[in-house]
Amino acid sequence: MFLICEKIVFLIQNYDNMKKRLLVMGLAMVSYASHAQYKSFQEEASFWVRSNSYGSNGTELNGIAPLQKNSKTQLSAPIQEGNSSYYMVFRSLDRESKDLLDFNFACYKHTMTTQNINYFDEVKKQEKIRNGAIVKQGFSYAYQSDKQFLQLIEEEEDQTYIYEFIYVNKEFSAQDHQKIQTYLSVKYGISLIDAANYYDEVVGYLWSDISDFNHDITGIGRNDYYQLNTTSTTNSVQNQYTLSASHLDNHEYVFVGSDKGAWKVVSLGMTNVIEKKFKFKATHTTDLDFTFTINTNLLEGAKNNVSYVMYKNDDFTQPIAIGVERNGQVDFRLQASQLDENAAYTIGYATKSTGEFVFQKGDINVYPNPAKIGENITIDFNFQNKTEVEVYVYQVDGKLIQRKKLGAIDRSQFTTQLQQSGTYVFAVVSNGTTQVHKVVIE
Repeated sequence: MFLICEKIVFLIQNYDNMKKRLLVMGLAMVSYASHAQYKSFQEEASFWVRSNSYGSNGTELNGIAPLQKNSKTQLSAPIQEGNSSYYMVFRSLDRESKDLLDFNFACYKHTMTTQNINYFDEVKKQEKIRNGAIVKQGFSYAYQSDKQFLQLIEEEEDQTYIYEFIYVNKEFSAQDHQKIQTYLSVKYGISLIDAANYYDEVVGYLWSDISDFNHDITGIGRNDYYQLNTTSTTNSVQNQYTLSASHLDNHEYVFVGSDKGAWKVVSLGMTNVIEKKFKFKATHTTDLDFTFTINTNLLEGAKNNVSYVMYKNDDFTQPIAIGVERNGQVDFRLQASQLDENAAYTIGYATKSTGEFVFQKGDINVYPNPAKIGENITIDFNFQNKTEVEVYVYQVDGKLIQRKKLGAIDRSQFTTQLQQSGTYVFAVVSNGTTQVHKVVIE
């Protein structure tokens, strides 16, 4: 709805809820010409307030605590002449509509509320309000006055939280909006409603908008212009899977999205798999190592004493990575260069051997175990019929260090040496199944 007041046109809806007390702070901020070049977004933004606190009391988004509104926090900014845009990250567990932001003018006051999300799907809208919403709005103002200002507001007792607020006095292009939304999405683990809006000024578009895999899009990334360096992330609406990396270079990103499959184990041919499939997209500025982690504590039908293997396009003869288990979490160590953004990735079970033999006794024998550094480790194969076999050797952290295709064999041997102590995983792929065995090097 258009609101006209002294030639001011606002592209925002009118909500007149005035229940909360106002926090009045200083209004003087430095503005910049719209065509100036900035070294950082700190210089470009007319007003920028955000939380730098972390916690674990349940109010966090991606580990980041909400703003603490107190006497030391500046929560007001002047509305400046010309085109402007603002962005807010919030979540609300309150059932009633709550006030978030006041527009104060000489002749009019407008209040933005938690319901001020422009989305046609009411169910999706309420999900965003509960789990984390990124709101952006634009308006134009004819002149500047010290009587015109934006002000964050709060109530004594509520469950509505604000995490970040940005006000920029300039005319924004579509890509300007996309860059800021991407920064906020990656920082707070909030999936954007429009999957085509993930954008970086150097890399370009960061996610291929594939409708089948646009669910719970989650990303890590670094962009020094916005002071963004998110190396670990959990999506705001689910904790079934996460992404992490030990280090990211500037303009490096990794994204994952899933299909509509349920978070449960189902049978697919000879292999038990998680019904939900995934797509990845990563920048290739370096050979980026990252970890994709699944939470098997939440996995319906999960079994004990199994290993998890990642496959590409349901090809169970080609394992992409072996999962490393830790207290109900399974880590897959991946590299950006090995991923195909057009492929779908499935996670399935491999038979996990606890003894000397990987398959049934007499088929395959792995020895010695434990072995010494530099000692020959041998796998004896003794199949009744010719069988296509491929052997993968992984470090215990999931890094692939050796791969050998043996072809069609019945009786044969595979021998290798390992030069560092530790635990290794040998994966043997045969007859479309993967089975694993751990070998200790002393």
